[in-house]
Amino acid sequence: MGVPYLVEVQSLTDQQAFVLVDAENRQRKDISDYERAVFYANALKQLYSTQKEMAEAMKTSKAWLNEYIALSAFPKEVVDCYKDITDIKVTHARKLTPLLKDSKLRPKVLERAKAIKGQSLDGAGILKALLEAAKPKRGGGVNFSKDYTLDKQKAFSVSKSGKSGLHIKIDPKFEGNLDALLSLINDAVRENI
Repeated sequence: MGVPYLVEVQSLTDQQAFVLVDAENRQRKDISDYERAVFYANALKQLYSTQKEMAEAMKTSKAWLNEYIALSAFPKEVVDCYKDITDIKVTHARKLTPLLKDSKLRPKVLERAKAIKGQSLDGAGILKALLEAAKPKRGGGVNFSKDYTLDKQKAFSVSKSGKSGLHIKIDPKFEGNLDALLSLINDAVRENI
């Protein structure tokens, strides 16, 4: 078409190239918060000594960058419970990071992440379920359902809804060992009360 372009050739350091790529990527809508967070965490490890230095180069606040770095540190269990990577938002890091840093609450959040993996929840639903895992079980309780298998067949499901307590439903097609089934039910009750 003969459209003229103005091109400026420059030598850039790796840090300068990162800043240019980041400026371009911030304009794009097809990059998720989580992907951006991993990109920033890698740049921090490879190109910068501190978050402060990196934030200054990016012309952003250290607090803003810190949220992305926290998001990049989400455990695999949490990342995997999201059906779509675009549902993992930087706002989730603000709410979940304190729970994941707490030695008493982290196992509860990770266990809930494993339990809800594969369920048809959007990002907001997943965040809500993970936050509820850290709440005390007094009063209302948490809604959930989990299937248990024994000898590669569904044995029973455990569910809880509000204040109604724990419900165990044995699969009518289960034909396995009764003692093993009772032992597994006992473990499931201990795990979920």
